[in-house]
Amino acid sequence: GDINPRHRDNYDKLYGDGEVDEDRESNGQNNSSSISSSQRSFQAVSSNVLLVRAELTDFWRCTLQTNWDISHHYLLYPNPYPKKNRIKKRFYAHPSFPIILKLGGQITVRSNWEGYLKEFANSVVYAHEFYEKQKQEQEQEGDGYKYENIALPYYNNSLRGPKERINKTVAWTNFEKKYDDVSEKTYELIL
Repeated sequence: GDINPRHRDNYDKLYGDGEVDEDRESNGQNNSSSISSSQRSFQAVSSNVLLVRAELTDFWRCTLQTNWDISHHYLLYPNPYPKKNRIKKRFYAHPSFPIILKLGGQITVRSNWEGYLKEFANSVVYAHEFYEKQKQEQEQEGDGYKYENIALPYYNNSLRGPKERINKTVAWTNFEKKYDDVSEKTYELIL
C-alpha cells in the first residue's frame, strides 16, 4: 500500500525512501535508508494505517520529533518482565513512558496478565498526580504553569482499569489466539 502523502516526508525521515541504490548495494555499502520494500520493518496497510515493527521507545521518540498525528496505539501482549528487578523494562515504568502520553491518541493494551494492565493504568494516575502537583507548586511560586498534564486525557479511563476480553471471535495476535484456544483469560486496557 501507499503512504498517505501527508505523512510521506515524516515517513522518509524515519525509514528512508525505500529506493535501492544499486551502486551502493553492489559495493556492499547498502544502509537502512536503501533497503528494498520486502526487507522493511513496516507495511502500509492503507492510506491511514502503517503497521510497524520497531524498537517502540525509539519509534515513539522519532514520531514525536517528526510530529506524526497518531490516532491509536496498540501494545499487544508486551513482555511483562515479571521479576521485580526488571520493572524498568516494562513500558509503563520505562523513562520513555511520557512520550506515548505526549503523542496522544487512544492507547489499547492487551495482556493475559491483568496485574500488568492494572500497573499500566496506575502509572497514568501517578503521572496525572505528578503533573497536577507541578502545576500547584508553580502557581504558588507565581511562575506560570509551564508543563502540560499529558496524562489528563487518559486519567478517567485509567481509573476504570482493564476489563476481561469477552468477545473472542477474532484474535489480534498469535499469543491471543493461543490463549483463546485454551480458554485462558485475557484483558484489555483502553485509555
